Amino acid sequence: MLGDFLVYPPRPPGLKGSRFCPQCLASDPYWRIAWRDPLTVACPIHRILLAGTCHACGQEPFATSAWAMNERPVTECPENRPDPQRRARTKLTKCGADLRNACCPEADPMTVAACALLFKGTSDPRGPRRAAGLPASNQEAAESLIFLVHGLSGDHSTKPTRDNIRSALSIAYQVLDKPTLCEAAAHAMKYRILRGHLGHVGMITPAPKGIPFPAAHPIIQALFLESIRDQLPLTMHLTYQLESTWPRAPQGVRVPQRETPVHFPRWSTPALALHRVPQLWWADGLEVANRDLTDFERFAMSLAICNVGRSMTLASIAEDLGATKASARFATRTWRRLAEPSGWRSLQAKFVELAEALQDEPPPINYQRRRELLPSPEAVRMLLPQLGVTEGLDDDELLWMWSFSTQSSCNLIPPQQRENLARRVTPRTPAPALLNRLSCALETYFDEPLYWTPP
Repeated sequence: MLGDFLVYPPRPPGLKGSRFCPQCLASDPYWRIAWRDPLTVACPIHRILLAGTCHACGQEPFATSAWAMNERPVTECPENRPDPQRRARTKLTKCGADLRNACCPEADPMTVAACALLFKGTSDPRGPRRAAGLPASNQEAAESLIFLVHGLSGDHSTKPTRDNIRSALSIAYQVLDKPTLCEAAAHAMKYRILRGHLGHVGMITPAPKGIPFPAAHPIIQALFLESIRDQLPLTMHLTYQLESTWPRAPQGVRVPQRETPVHFPRWSTPALALHRVPQLWWADGLEVANRDLTDFERFAMSLAICNVGRSMTLASIAEDLGATKASARFATRTWRRLAEPSGWRSLQAKFVELAEALQDEPPPINYQRRRELLPSPEAVRMLLPQLGVTEGLDDDELLWMWSFSTQSSCNLIPPQQRENLARRVTPRTPAPALLNRLSCALETYFDEPLYWTPP
């Protein structure tokens, strides 16, 4: 049954009897099990609404046990004719009307398409399709359709009728048929679908201990995140990857995830490891502005890349990047300034793209280990004898070599690590011969390239 797709929420309960398609009974006379499902209201083959009652006796086929007491062809009504004048303990009259002669109205295209999707969900569950602009399978789209129908038909104070379910099917399919997630979320909000169990805070935040929330379906989760986009801070936009192919809650937190979408392999990919990101983003990497970026802007870019898909505060990320917590105070302000030419959505999409590119081809450098080996420019001076470099370095050359090796800024590290360095020292590149000797020695010491540029 189609309702067996879901553990939560259950399918609409308690519709007795079975509907039927007269034209299907005429061409291939047998009763389909899908006709008993409350969500199957139309025949996707003949594009008509299923008949709910016999045209002769007005009763629903198989609503009672009369079918078990009489052996008759499958094309005849299995019920007994109602007879108010019948005396007690007398036999009821069989109906036996030919159900192939029942007349059914034509179904609207959206209802037919919804029923066809439910059929494909069982016949070809892993077949690819688009659902609300997302790359999903037929089964995932059918599951999300049932979720939406349950949310729409559940608005009624009484048990939902077949008319309620038919209208809910049409509206739910319109949501999934939208070409983009933004349009789908706007259409769902128009009918107030994304609320109640389809839109609770537990979808995107850890549940309190002892009060676990049910897992959110991936498509419903993406719709809900898109609908509350304007209510979330910029950091949450990156945490939930709202500009990625599939917005989702970050992995590794106490948010239950039902399954991995079949046609979206990145769903279970963890956030980019922090040791793969330098404190200062690559100066010759992908530009986000038509000018050279300052050290603080490059640091804000590194914070943004680390924030993609990660449930951490910017202060904690800054600390893991070797900077002070206070240095992350103006990160979001810097993002807004960088987003002025193209807009925040475009910049956010670029952050997600850069993070995914580093996931696919990670740097061959462990920047966290390098920052631990060289926590300050003074550590480079102490390392020179071990590297076999007898020439001394001035403070400005020392600062340049440390910044280049660790890809860090002296203005971001803790004060105790830069207390012996003059505040007005400007980095200066060492002489070419000395620079080549130092580079080769440091590469041998680190056992990895001294510098790397994203492809």
